[in-house]
Amino acid sequence: MKQMSNINNTNVKHKAMNTPRKPATSKLVASFDNELQNILSQDLKAFMARNPFLMRKKQAMTTTLSVA
Repeated sequence: MKQMSNINNTNVKHKAMNTPRKPATSKLVASFDNELQNILSQDLKAFMARNPFLMRKKQAMTTTLSVA
């Protein structure tokens, strides 16, 4: 009986040590959202730098809409 109680106490201690606190789900979602937004904005900037024609076309459309 004494051995069983020691085993149970050891298991409880290990479980407490092995379960680190996890951040709240909302914090994880916010962190993921911010990281995704940063990646997408960097990709868009790189894409627009490689395709200057698209930027000029966008500016031309904005000017045309402003005049009309």
